[in-house]
Amino acid sequence: MLGDGAAMYDHGLASIALCECYGMTGDKLVGRAAQAALNFIMESQDPAGGGWRYTPRQAGDTSVVGWQVMALKSA
Repeated sequence: MLGDGAAMYDHGLASIALCECYGMTGDKLVGRAAQAALNFIMESQDPAGGGWRYTPRQAGDTSVVGWQVMALKSA
């Protein structure tokens, strides 16, 4: 079983993969999935400090922030 914080790590990594796949293929279905993943990242950002943590809208944690920023950069 994954720890409580794994979901946001996993989401960031999966979002990177979706964005890179869309960039390589141009597949519209992948593009829609990638956009939905990015929308979730943006909605999950901490409104006060701007980071990401183990669950949506928590104060930032450096390693979780890194994966979300990399996903946004891949987009």
